[in-house]
Amino acid sequence: MICRLLPLLLSLTLSTSLLAEGFTGKQIQQFIDDAIAAGGGEVVLPQGRHRLSEPLRIKDASKLRLIGLDAEDTHLLPATDITQPFPLLLIEGKITELSIAKLTFTTDGSSQDFANHPLIAIRSSTSAPAQVEIERCLFEKHSGPGIIIDHAKASRITANSFMDLTGPGIQVQGTSEGLLIQHNHLTRTAPPAIQLSPEAKPTQLKANEIFPSP
Repeated sequence: MICRLLPLLLSLTLSTSLLAEGFTGKQIQQFIDDAIAAGGGEVVLPQGRHRLSEPLRIKDASKLRLIGLDAEDTHLLPATDITQPFPLLLIEGKITELSIAKLTFTTDGSSQDFANHPLIAIRSSTSAPAQVEIERCLFEKHSGPGIIIDHAKASRITANSFMDLTGPGIQVQGTSEGLLIQHNHLTRTAPPAIQLSPEAKPTQLKANEIFPSP
């Protein structure tokens, strides 16, 4: 069963410099929850700024895809009135065949300090490691890490861009099995741009481009 968010009818013309306000976090969460309850599906976000007052949560999901229409113009970012920082996307529990694609994750302009919070947090366990694919997303202008993974299995982080982060672009904690990190671009992130725990084996790192701060 497919759960799809269709583009809003907006009077503003969308461009890279002026994005209309999109869905609220509660609206997006409801579509995610409906797709999970249906056993899987696709949630498509239209172009615009989708502001969150709390994390989007994906828990105990299978065969779910969260995708934007255009990565550069489909932004997930905090609401302007939040009082506590949080990961924009929190993935937890038993996760299989989850795909995240073509979205921009940013906290640009927030007055909150997100230093201890990644843009995406994947929190699973050794007994149920997450199976996730993150591809063609942008992670930018954030006072913290891009992605933190606690345990993963047969997961892929490919063809993403990480820019202007005060933490690592990708940080793997705990064990992993069959993790592929490939064709990512990392510019002006905290060193090391890709940080792996000693238990994160085997992990394949292929053709990632890392450009340190000048």
